Amino acid sequence: MFCEGGRSSLRYHDLVTPCDTPPDVQAVQDEIHRRMSDDERLAHAFRLTALARAGIRDRLRRQYPLLEEEGIHRQMIYELYGVRVGG
Repeated sequence: MFCEGGRSSLRYHDLVTPCDTPPDVQAVQDEIHRRMSDDERLAHAFRLTALARAGIRDRLRRQYPLLEEEGIHRQMIYELYGVRVGG
């Protein structure tokens, strides 16, 4: 869950600050991210994206146990991007 930033501020950080993370913990996490190099932050983002997609695939496999992998992939694309593809 993410908190919506104020309407007067369109800063990215304000729009994606988690609501369920205490401010002191968020400050530590922010400092860790600030200390990362650009390459480290990018690698971290790729790992988190892969983790999120794996979670979606696992949920879809449980939700649609009769779908083959191609169907799971199509459903995932629909859920992520709102686009129906193939089949």
